[in-house]
Amino acid sequence: MPEEAKFPWQVIGTPVRVVDHPWFCVVEYDVLFPNGLRQIRTVLEDRGGAGALAVTDKDEIILLDLDRFASRLVGCLELPGGGLHEGKTPLETAQEELLEETGLIAERWEAIFPVYRAPAANTCVHHLFLATGLREATEDEKAGVKPDSNELINAIVRIPFDEALSEIGRRIVDSVTITALLWLQIQRLRAHQS
Repeated sequence: MPEEAKFPWQVIGTPVRVVDHPWFCVVEYDVLFPNGLRQIRTVLEDRGGAGALAVTDKDEIILLDLDRFASRLVGCLELPGGGLHEGKTPLETAQEELLEETGLIAERWEAIFPVYRAPAANTCVHHLFLATGLREATEDEKAGVKPDSNELINAIVRIPFDEALSEIGRRIVDSVTITALLWLQIQRLRAHQS
C-alpha cells in the first residue's frame, strides 16, 4: 500500500470550506507543490465508509439491487455497506450495515483493506471486510434496526461467486464492489497455486 506519511505539499494559509453537508464538505486549499507550482486544489472531504463482502456457505455473494440517483443507474448490484457511523469503528459500521440492509449476521469478519475511491480529489476511504458464517438475525437482534430512509433496496440478491464476477461491468459497476470481488478471486487463485 502506498505511504500516507510523506506529505510533500505545503498548504498556504487557511483552507476554505466551500460546502458543508452532514456527509461531506468541499474544501479549497492553496497548495505549493514540491516542484514550485502553486495552485488551488478543491477536495471533497468525506467521512468514509465500510462494507461487507458477505459470502454464504454455498459460495454465494450477498448483493443489494439498488437504483442510484446521482449516476442515473437502475438495477446496480452492490455490497452491503454505508457511511461510517458516528462513534463506530469501520468494523462495527460494516456489521451494522450488513444487519440493517440484509437481516444477516456474520460469525467471522476479516479486514480486507481500505479502498480509496478517488484519491486525486477525494478523501473517501471505504473499509472492506470479508464476512462469512452468515445466518439470519433473530427478531431480538433486528429490534430497533431500520434501513436508512434515503436508501431504497429493490432486492437482496444471492448470486454465485462466478456469476458475480461475470456481472462486473454490467450490473456491478461501483469501484468498491468490483475491488472486493477481484480481491476474493486473487486470494483464491493464490491459494490454488500454493
